[in-house]
Amino acid sequence: MLKHAIVTLAIASLTAIGPGNLFAQASADSTSMKQGAWAFQFGVAGNFTLTSFQGSTLALKYHCSDNRAIRAAITVNGNFTDGTDLQTGVLNDTGHSTASNDNVAHSSSVALAVQYLWYVNPADVVHFYAGFGPSVSYSRSHSEAIQGSLESQDTYYYAQGYDWTQVNASSTSSQWGFGVRGVAGVEWFAVRWFSLRAEYGQSIQYQWTSTTATAQGVASYPISGNASLQDKASSKGWVISPLGVSFGASVYF
Repeated sequence: MLKHAIVTLAIASLTAIGPGNLFAQASADSTSMKQGAWAFQFGVAGNFTLTSFQGSTLALKYHCSDNRAIRAAITVNGNFTDGTDLQTGVLNDTGHSTASNDNVAHSSSVALAVQYLWYVNPADVVHFYAGFGPSVSYSRSHSEAIQGSLESQDTYYYAQGYDWTQVNASSTSSQWGFGVRGVAGVEWFAVRWFSLRAEYGQSIQYQWTSTTATAQGVASYPISGNASLQDKASSKGWVISPLGVSFGASVYF
């Protein structure tokens, strides 16, 4: 609702100004680029809908002076799933089978990027800028699954009358990342408090990942017993990721 209201106000402001006075308005009143100014930043998708910017859920910018600013962007993601699968069937006239699969999975991630921005020409209508700064990210995922099967027979081949197995499996993975993100772009003010921008970004990050997987199985026939397995793995290395070109909007206050 807030995003739609911002878009509606921006369109109404552009209409009220008129195309003939648009550049004159922006160049005559550029106080939004002054020291102490704040701005919320969003991405702009198709049909002028607001979305995340450079993958960030929320970005906030503060101007230290007319041509310098600090921007912080945070991204938070998470999901949870829970599922059950049950299958039953008839083996023959004297037996039946049942198979079940219960699984739970959840994951979460958080990323923070801070950039120091330099503006080449803060007094003009169009503002070119570049910047870089540190980035840090963390993600974790966990899944559990219980798989069971049961077969029953009313014959002398099955001394216990049934054959069942059950496997409990789980997996946990976590990843840390530290690096630097650089950006370069252009910002154009439609009105004093509202601007549009295009930005290209590049990220380099050192990441290390660890994964632990366990499995425990129990069987009743033909040999009763149980078994367990644990596997641990880790990896690390540099990752260079182009962030591409993003289009965004800024609301100053």
